[in-house]
Amino acid sequence: MGKVLKVLVPLLAAGALAAAIFVPRLPVMPAVHSPDRAAAEITTMSPSDQWAAAFYYGELSGALPLAEVMERADALPDALAGAYVDGYAHEVRPGDVQAFGREVEETAPHHLRGTLHDGAVMAILRGAETPQEAVLGAEAYGQEFGVSVSNGLRIAHQRRYGGDMAVAIALALEYPESYHPPVFEELGWRVGEEDGWDEQRLDALVQTVPEGSRCVFLAGADRALTLNQRGWGSEEDYARLAGRADAPCREERIRGLGQAALILFDRQPEWDRLMSLADPEDRALLQSAIDHELGR
Repeated sequence: MGKVLKVLVPLLAAGALAAAIFVPRLPVMPAVHSPDRAAAEITTMSPSDQWAAAFYYGELSGALPLAEVMERADALPDALAGAYVDGYAHEVRPGDVQAFGREVEETAPHHLRGTLHDGAVMAILRGAETPQEAVLGAEAYGQEFGVSVSNGLRIAHQRRYGGDMAVAIALALEYPESYHPPVFEELGWRVGEEDGWDEQRLDALVQTVPEGSRCVFLAGADRALTLNQRGWGSEEDYARLAGRADAPCREERIRGLGQAALILFDRQPEWDRLMSLADPEDRALLQSAIDHELGR
């Protein structure tokens, strides 16, 4: 595919974030690439670029029928298939979400169904006029298919409202309190993605977040910074992030860092490098994040 460079990719949902991710100069597109050709293009990229390229390929597949999406996912290695389906879920717009949910249950592999149900919940929120309407629709869907709706709600809320963080936070307060932690963690990610190392901005925003959700909001911001780190060359790289995680939120923030590093590195040598840079206490928190994510 030639040289890979960092570009801002506009997410297609209304009001969505222009996410800074690494994608090919000529992205893999379902309108151009067959399933096998797309898989070949992505798997020959640098390993550090493959996840983002597969995710963006999924976003561009949002208008495809589920059967074709599954065919394209089958052509990819398992880890990249998950990224591809995740991207698709972020942009799918089913005309009938209940019919889409039934198709997911009948045809999708079990390990991908949760991600696809998240996509249906995101679609419900995009079509809702108020947070209350979104919750009613999402919970009805969740009850029908026996799935949690918090993940889809948090992502869709951030993508729809996160362009104005004051509005996003104010509307998030209208959700039942049980949804506050995931929604505010995702809004924290948005702040970290857009504002980077702007501690003054982060400190000001966290004061507007309910006290019980402040640690996860900060952990979300740290997760974004970790995802943008893309390597650990020295102890300073780790210390700069870990140094933000002062008590009383250190445990949540270090675990958030670990969750992000797992997305970036998986079983790559960089993970071992990160663990070697952490002190013993942080290493235990990082490992607990890994164990949680992998269901150990």
